[in-house]
Amino acid sequence: MATRQVATNYAFRSHSGYFGIVNSEEAYQNLVRFLFGDVRVDIWADIDSVTLPDELVPQASRVTALYQFEMCAAPKGKRWFLTRRKSVEDSPAVRSHQQLTGADANARKIYLGSVFLSKKSRVDRSSSTLSYAMIFAAKVPDYEIEKRFWPDGHFEGADLFQGNAIVRVTPPPDNAAASPWTVECGWANGATQITAIDFTKGVPPDVIIPFDSASTPGIKGALRMVVRPW
Repeated sequence: MATRQVATNYAFRSHSGYFGIVNSEEAYQNLVRFLFGDVRVDIWADIDSVTLPDELVPQASRVTALYQFEMCAAPKGKRWFLTRRKSVEDSPAVRSHQQLTGADANARKIYLGSVFLSKKSRVDRSSSTLSYAMIFAAKVPDYEIEKRFWPDGHFEGADLFQGNAIVRVTPPPDNAAASPWTVECGWANGATQITAIDFTKGVPPDVIIPFDSASTPGIKGALRMVVRPW
């Protein structure tokens, strides 16, 4: 039986002091948008390739490593995250080196989370655009050779790739619901791309933001967003 990815969000909370579980603003805001929101965006990281440090390439068959993928998303004008996956909070997405270099293409498609947006919560009431920012990072793994940690070249917390992206989703007006949607997105230090999505014409296109660390060790792939009405 085929499995289907359900919408998932990640919030950081802690047991702190007299009031028990605190820092629940993220969870509350997610619930409000899940129940009453207008837009859903499922966010994936599709990995094309990963490369090892030059020193490990000759013994690649003996190398094991776990890659951790972080993603935080915050709506425009707010001081909290809708979803946050961080290594230090034990919530990153994880893949092994064997999974990312093996023949199973599905193992290289990594679900990061879902973002729900609400027209009622937008900051600029004069605009119909709903915006959020994403921070995406692929961490440098702890490389092991036959289950022994390889410390040469290791710097704790280093990134293979890290980038900030801005996403702007503009649904059509309520009196023209069948008109195409517009999605503008791109890395904060790069060009912005525009994708038109017409939900009346078959399967809508995914929104893609490529990334490439252009380094060794390194990683190459793309963030893929599936945008839909909610």
